[in-house]
Amino acid sequence: MFENQFKTLDVQAISMNFSASQPQLLLTATSNGLVEMWQLSTSQLVNDFQTLHLDTKLVNISPDGELIATVGIDSIVRLWNLSGRQISQF
Repeated sequence: MFENQFKTLDVQAISMNFSASQPQLLLTATSNGLVEMWQLSTSQLVNDFQTLHLDTKLVNISPDGELIATVGIDSIVRLWNLSGRQISQF
């Protein structure tokens, strides 16, 4: 199914994570603070957003697939909706 389907990111990926609720979705956080959502079956970019925090080190998606969490070197967890709007931080 994924044979010969490769995608090269323009910048270094700092973190990657698969969605448990949407197994065909891959999240990446890049060294320039960009979070990207990829549809694996088509190798297409579904959505992306700038975190404005170039120190993002981890990215994850909630079990229900509705929220994205990022963590920076400042130890702040930021929650985002799938459109890229920050909704909380702690």
